[in-house]
Amino acid sequence: MHKSFITLFFIIGLFAFIQNSIAEMTVSEEEKAVFAYFKLTDQTPDFQKWVTNSVKYQESRQSEQPEILSKEKERLDWGFGTYDVAKDFITIRRKIRLTTMSGEDGKRVIKTRFVDERHNETPYFPIMYGDESIALIVEGLEQYKTIALKPEEVTKVKEYFYDSAPYEATMEVRIRPVSADAQNKLFVDYKDQWLMLGDIAYLKVQYYDEYKLEDVTIWDYNAPWYLEVSQKALLELFKEEK
Repeated sequence: MHKSFITLFFIIGLFAFIQNSIAEMTVSEEEKAVFAYFKLTDQTPDFQKWVTNSVKYQESRQSEQPEILSKEKERLDWGFGTYDVAKDFITIRRKIRLTTMSGEDGKRVIKTRFVDERHNETPYFPIMYGDESIALIVEGLEQYKTIALKPEEVTKVKEYFYDSAPYEATMEVRIRPVSADAQNKLFVDYKDQWLMLGDIAYLKVQYYDEYKLEDVTIWDYNAPWYLEVSQKALLELFKEEK
């Protein structure tokens, strides 16, 4: 009986340890973008170089660096191995300045501008890994600098915004990585960056409601092909449950 309890406690402890270890194995959306770049170009990242050139490693004490290197290499290697570029889309959230007004045709529109937007024609997301950078260009994103509203959307927008007044909001973009260049870098914002292109799967504009203390989706868009992919995934899930 005594041995049974010991065995039970050992199993529970082991299970908790495994759960904690798995919980620590997480990757950020930016790290997923790096994985996507390497998957698309049929390469494997140099994890040691990635970690040793990271801010976390370089700003840590010398005595802590070996453990950081070991754990970070293990985490990134796990993330890269489990990442599926065809299924695991990248979600990027950025602050925007938002204004509402009448367009040239008299219809209501939302004007958006990324808070950290550079002075280039095509908005892009710089993704850092170590001392390298990837310029993630999302095709078609520039057209959402001006969003034309449908009549039913105007009512909701009027609940939150006065015309021509600037507001801080958030734009969230779910991106399907489609291609990358491992041969030539692109000179953007005074530095050489690797190039990766992506499609918009889903995009939404959110505003923080200070009364409800929650984010409210002001406007969103689903790519037609993404709806089809989502519906197929739900159908497969339903079949598995049956």
